[in-house]
Amino acid sequence: MSSDKVNYQINNSRTTSTCLPATGVPVQSFDNGYGIMQITKGIPGGLTGGACQSPLSQPTLYIPTTNTPTQNMIWNWVANINAGAAVMLDKYKEEIAYENKVFNDLNRNNLGYLWVSPTTEQRQMNVWQRYNGGLYYRFGCQDANGNTYFCSIQNGVLTIPEICLKDNLPFQWVKNTALPTTACPDGTSYPYAKCVQNISISNPQWCKQ
Repeated sequence: MSSDKVNYQINNSRTTSTCLPATGVPVQSFDNGYGIMQITKGIPGGLTGGACQSPLSQPTLYIPTTNTPTQNMIWNWVANINAGAAVMLDKYKEEIAYENKVFNDLNRNNLGYLWVSPTTEQRQMNVWQRYNGGLYYRFGCQDANGNTYFCSIQNGVLTIPEICLKDNLPFQWVKNTALPTTACPDGTSYPYAKCVQNISISNPQWCKQ
């Protein structure tokens, strides 16, 4: 869709009310994510500087700058999915880099014997959660009472909780229960990755190649 057509669509979707109507504009989340893949980065205020600002004060579509979604990514569902897939690939690379960092630092400190490889599902959940800004599973240990102690990487240095070594607790990929929850389509609230997993399980046809 050309810029002229996009602006026409926006201008003809306006009313005299304070909010844009639901028809005629792309799906938009509260944090200004757009389309099927909720492409968000770099669009301050959304399509019109804020969906509930006066339409008359926002006459044209916000034009993204470098490293932000293009108008095509917002209005073309194929381009939106392709953009989301590219982000997913980046998040996969971040997940592998995180794994390698933990593994290499453990080896450097002669603690390589503590390493446990993440399962395919754990890695997948991490990639999905990274798409939304966090890690679903982090490397760490748990005591008999279910208390979790995570390894952390700060300024490129791996920090291992002292209690893990002192009490000889087993290391593993532990679920990050501190992740913020989000409203899921099924009416429940889970961390983002759990929502995606539930949707993929209930709609296996979506995941066919």
